[in-house]
Amino acid sequence: MENGNKSKTRKRRTVQPSSVTRLDTKPGLRQRLAGAWDGFLEARMITAAVVLYLLVAAALLYPSFRVPLEPGDRSPRDIASPRRMEYVDAEATELARTRARNNVEKVYVVDIKNILADYNTITTMVAGIYDEMPVDEFQDAGSVRNYLLDTMYLDSKTVDALINKGRNNTLEPLNQALAAAVAELAQGRDRVEQNRLDNIEARVRELAAAQNIAEQDIPVIADILNVLADRNRRFAVDETEQKRDAAALAVTPVTRVTEQSEVIVKKDQRVSAAHVRAFANAGLHPTRTPWMRLGGCALLLAFLFVMGGVYIRHALPDVYADDKKLYMLFMLIAFAVLWSLMAHMLNLAIPQFSPYSMGVGMAVLTILSCFLVQGQAALAAAPLTAAAIMICLGLEPGVFLVMLAAGLTGYFFSMRRQDMDSIMKAGLAVSAVSMIIIAGLHMAQSSPMPRALMDILVFGAGNGLLTAILATGLLPLFERVFNVITPHRLLELSNPEHPLLKKLLINAPGTYHHSIFVGNLAETAADAVGADTLLVRIACFYHDVGKINRPYFFAENQLHGENPLDDKSPSMGALIIYQHLKEGVEMLREHKLPEPIIRIASEHHGTCLISYFYQQARTQARDPETVSEERFRYPGPTPSTLESAIVMLSDGCEAAVRALKEHSTRNIENTVNAIVKARLMDGQFDHCRITLEQIDTVRKTLIETLARIHHARVDYPDEEELKKKLHDPHAANGRHPGKAS
Repeated sequence: MENGNKSKTRKRRTVQPSSVTRLDTKPGLRQRLAGAWDGFLEARMITAAVVLYLLVAAALLYPSFRVPLEPGDRSPRDIASPRRMEYVDAEATELARTRARNNVEKVYVVDIKNILADYNTITTMVAGIYDEMPVDEFQDAGSVRNYLLDTMYLDSKTVDALINKGRNNTLEPLNQALAAAVAELAQGRDRVEQNRLDNIEARVRELAAAQNIAEQDIPVIADILNVLADRNRRFAVDETEQKRDAAALAVTPVTRVTEQSEVIVKKDQRVSAAHVRAFANAGLHPTRTPWMRLGGCALLLAFLFVMGGVYIRHALPDVYADDKKLYMLFMLIAFAVLWSLMAHMLNLAIPQFSPYSMGVGMAVLTILSCFLVQGQAALAAAPLTAAAIMICLGLEPGVFLVMLAAGLTGYFFSMRRQDMDSIMKAGLAVSAVSMIIIAGLHMAQSSPMPRALMDILVFGAGNGLLTAILATGLLPLFERVFNVITPHRLLELSNPEHPLLKKLLINAPGTYHHSIFVGNLAETAADAVGADTLLVRIACFYHDVGKINRPYFFAENQLHGENPLDDKSPSMGALIIYQHLKEGVEMLREHKLPEPIIRIASEHHGTCLISYFYQQARTQARDPETVSEERFRYPGPTPSTLESAIVMLSDGCEAAVRALKEHSTRNIENTVNAIVKARLMDGQFDHCRITLEQIDTVRKTLIETLARIHHARVDYPDEEELKKKLHDPHAANGRHPGKAS
């Protein structure tokens, strides 16, 4: 009869669980509810993405949303003066000064020594005509005359006068008169301005009486001075500039008066430089909106967002389905954008502040994304975010290269190991990579050495330092705010000094050691199927903390085989047993443990049947068929993740094998096979992403691990028996009794 009852029960359970049967009473209701929930999640994610897009667009496009009016722009409206103002029109003043400078003629000077040297050459040639032994080609008056006329450009009358004086040997008075005229004009200087030689004949005539210059020599001296001045004059740059500067300074500044409410520039009128100065004097800062550029940047930014969203949805479905991970990714992107915007604004205000510091935002984005979200999500978010920042802020390609390299470096050092050491190593690597790239950029641009060294040593090295500091500081904040799990957080929870573990050890030592044992067992199984081994191990430590309140009701904590549940009714016993799940979840939430651990703790029994009390209730009932299974099942839910399924199987197999009287390999294998088959047939894995192949791998791993743990040990004899065997060679049978067979 017992076998018949079991077969009926199994048949009834394999049809459908009652909860599913209720959903299926209306055809398609379950599918419609699932579709509605998926649609709600989809809409929520799209809304969050749109909000992020608007925030990023507003942050990146804000610096260029309103730009000052410049000469050549069209005024967007009538711009009037808020008050009466009188100001100097700098442009008009400068224009007047430029005209004054241009009106100053160039200054030419003549070297006195050169004039005298040339005149000495002329007189020597004339005198040489009548020398008894001429030394050059000028041997007669004809050749000298032609030279003075054609080469020196002296007047013919002047040449005739010179030749006559040379013939009569009367050149000396002329020489003295010309030297006196030159001395008077030079006034002790070695050069004279060209304008002092204008009207030279009149000046020589003024000197004639004082210097005893003959009347007939005045035209000769004037002609000679004019010709020799033209031959020896040169442009005097310094004197010219001094006169022009003096002329410019003498110009009175041009003032303008603008009355209150007077329109400075009308709508759609072209703005001039004078208008811009008027705005500045009036304290006005009119701006315009470059709608075309803003529209283009917004369009490109939207395209990058769509690309990222499509990639996450199709390539990273786990991230797309987890709203916490998406929200954290959105916040990390927003952080990178705001950091880059801050660096950009500082660079505009302080040119010495390098935009290369934007690499910090990208590195923090990838490092924390690897810790909190997923490595592939970081690998997609960093390049797209860097491209959006470069496009919207109009950065140079070199800055984009530093940002991209810093992000990829942070990803490389965080994708495999996720602990504080990896953050420090990532920071050092970001510093090294940033310094190398910045050095290469400065070398390619032939930048000044001081600026290059500052960028390399301060901003390149500082990128890694700030990355390590910010990533280390922000990681615990994200962990606490979003209550997410990271390897760093899991390692913290493995500390035996954690309040829950310490309380479990003191109040329920049997359960504590059972949890540690199950953790080791589940970790091995998780490693075999590629699950999160650290999560599985730590979740096992906390999966039974609900037993702290009433530890003596559970077999592993009972002494001398006394079971308080023997005095309880089957329904009360079942209630006490599965109540530890609810209480455990409450404790975990009270201590703010991560949601994945809470989920595993609530799912590790699924909706399994508490068979001991169920069979007891059927035995005590008048009609066993009236006893409902639902009253003796754990409240669930069933496992929803691979890790939850592994913990369920590990927990059940460990408890069942521990209860065996004989721990042979066959018994262990049969027990594990039975439990795995029962869970599978009971539909415990229907809502879990686990394959039959993975279940079989977990089964084999559990059998192998439990068999090794419970392997048979040598049965050592007591001390008296050992002494007898040592003195009796026949008893030892030729072998040392301490050796195992």
